[in-house]
Amino acid sequence: MNNSMIGRKSSNWWKDLGKLCEVSGVSNWFEQSIRWKLGNGSRIKFWEDSWMGDRMLKDKFRRLYEVSDTKDFLVCDLTLRIGNGTTQYYIWHIPWRRELFDWEEDLEK
Repeated sequence: MNNSMIGRKSSNWWKDLGKLCEVSGVSNWFEQSIRWKLGNGSRIKFWEDSWMGDRMLKDKFRRLYEVSDTKDFLVCDLTLRIGNGTTQYYIWHIPWRRELFDWEEDLEK
């Protein structure tokens, strides 16, 4: 968290958190410590949020991101629910702009 994120009209809690971040000596410890709760995936951008590890998927899998037709999609937009009741499960369904080359398919796994 940096001071540019904290505005004059921010709540006292947010301002105090910003001061705490400055005192800690580690400039981005707050962002590194936060974890997403995936839930149904309706608030998390698949490629552009750091919801799996410490990096965005678009940075981790740059080539797949470039070929993706779904750059601004949410996690929930890219899953298919199969079955019903106790036998339901989800699979990834990521549409691509073109067919993937063999070596790109290996990145997808």
